Amino acid sequence: MFDRLPRRIVAGAMLLAVAGMGSSPVFGGERLRDPTRPPNMDSGKTVPDAQQPVKWKLTATIVGPERRVAVINDRPVQIGQKIDGAVLVAVEAGSALLVRKGRQMQLKLHQAAVKRTVREAP
Repeated sequence: MFDRLPRRIVAGAMLLAVAGMGSSPVFGGERLRDPTRPPNMDSGKTVPDAQQPVKWKLTATIVGPERRVAVINDRPVQIGQKIDGAVLVAVEAGSALLVRKGRQMQLKLHQAAVKRTVREAP
């Protein structure tokens, strides 16, 4: 008799859980709130495009005697070309200068990523 008792308790608990599914927020189909999300993020409002920050990531620069190229957002950009609303105006070893709406933005590579030309031994 006692060996059946745990089975009956488990079966009863399962019945209670299934019966309570309609009123439970977990099982009732209601949307669960992410506890790590800030409270104002649930409003459904979006930030207008003018307020969204534009992000440019410089991944490489190529500086040669005849051309200067910056790889920004995985796209090669030459001086004078536009990328995401900004114009590339200068490229140096390890940095690039963008201008957008009259505002200058200096992009830099991490110093460890900047390679220098090594002069050959005589």
